[in-house]
Amino acid sequence: MNVRTKALPLAVIAAVVLMGCGKEAPPPPPVQAAPAPPAAAVPAASVTAASPTPVPAANQASAPAAMASAPALANKDLAAKSGCLTCHAVDKKLIGPAFKDIANKYKASDEAMLIAKVKAGGKGVWGPIPMPPNVAVKDEDIKTLVNWILAGAK
Repeated sequence: MNVRTKALPLAVIAAVVLMGCGKEAPPPPPVQAAPAPPAAAVPAASVTAASPTPVPAANQASAPAAMASAPALANKDLAAKSGCLTCHAVDKKLIGPAFKDIANKYKASDEAMLIAKVKAGGKGVWGPIPMPPNVAVKDEDIKTLVNWILAGAK
């Protein structure tokens, strides 16, 4: 193979990486608020001085339980929304390394370095194809994703 036939596939892969990893997902559809119940139907115990709007007690108790059962799915969804799954998979190498390989290589103490690397992009650690910067992804989302990956991307 001459240099031209080697360079073409690398150029195509680089173009796919640059186009895919930095994409911003379309915004979610707006959530419509439920109409407020009539004042007489709300028990007085659910209205506080700090919160003049009635808050149903059942929703307060169920929210933590729902949050505790959803993080793994939420973080995989966040990875998809952020464009990570264009180049990465949980358990196999695509264009970039598998999330499980990243978790095996790094420790929780590497969190800050990995957050900076995901935000700024990187190259050379996992091969010749660079990871483009992820400037469109919010910092708190990057932190959530890095912690999810370090925990084994489960």
